[in-house]
Amino acid sequence: MKSKRVAASPSKLVKSMLNKSMKAKTMKGKTDKTEKPVKTSMKAKTMKGKMDKNEKPVKTSKKLVKSKMAKGKISKIAKVAKSSKKLDEKEIQGQRKAELQAMKPAELETLHLSKGLATASVKELAAKAKSEFSSKQVAELKKACGSKGLLLSGAKDELVKRLVGASQKELQGSMVMELVAFEAREREAAHAKEAKVREVVAKMTKEKSAMSVQDLKAALLQKGLKTGGSKTEMVGRLIARAREEGEVDRTVEFLARDAKREELLSMNKDALIELCTKSGVDPIAKEVMVDRLLLKL
Repeated sequence: MKSKRVAASPSKLVKSMLNKSMKAKTMKGKTDKTEKPVKTSMKAKTMKGKMDKNEKPVKTSKKLVKSKMAKGKISKIAKVAKSSKKLDEKEIQGQRKAELQAMKPAELETLHLSKGLATASVKELAAKAKSEFSSKQVAELKKACGSKGLLLSGAKDELVKRLVGASQKELQGSMVMELVAFEAREREAAHAKEAKVREVVAKMTKEKSAMSVQDLKAALLQKGLKTGGSKTEMVGRLIARAREEGEVDRTVEFLARDAKREELLSMNKDALIELCTKSGVDPIAKEVMVDRLLLKL
């Protein structure tokens, strides 16, 4: 029994040793497997760091390229907006021309007179044209008809009537063009005024924003306005009241008058006299002459 027990113990020891060896190998394999990803991740991090360092100049260059592209786009947008504005004005003028051409002669004349563009009525101008054509010979009338693309046949009265009708159509066409040009100038003046109003409002806003809260509240109380809210809200109330009371418009008118004064002062004497004559203004007012003579006494 004892020999059997002694013989059995070495085999157990061998088995246990073999098991330990297998376990050691297994653990080593596991360790190698776990270490490999760690080494790979460290390499990846190192490579990523190098790539980041190398990519910094590229990012900067991309920003520059983007900024240049943005500037280019802005300039293109500005050009397109400017051209579209011109196209819009051309379209407006084209539409308005068609509307005026479709109007009856009497309506067109009334509108023309209301804008202060006419020096005489259509009836008066037609009578004047008829008188001028009636004083001409038949040969001259036919020549005039030929130049206007009218029929050359018929008696003198028919030729005169034909030429007067053509003159009335030409007059209507000139009235249409004068009205289109006049309204275009009105729109341009309105746009200029709007720009000036924005400029004045921006300046007033800047000035009032520089005021202290106490001064703003005092100004609001003086105008009978609420004193609560943020500083921006208080400034906004004062600006709104200034627009309501016409302060902004008066400032714009003053600036426009001042600019016109500077323009007139830059002109020479002959140009001013010519301008006065066209405007129906007496260039030498009696009161001014009297004042100047009194200064010499």
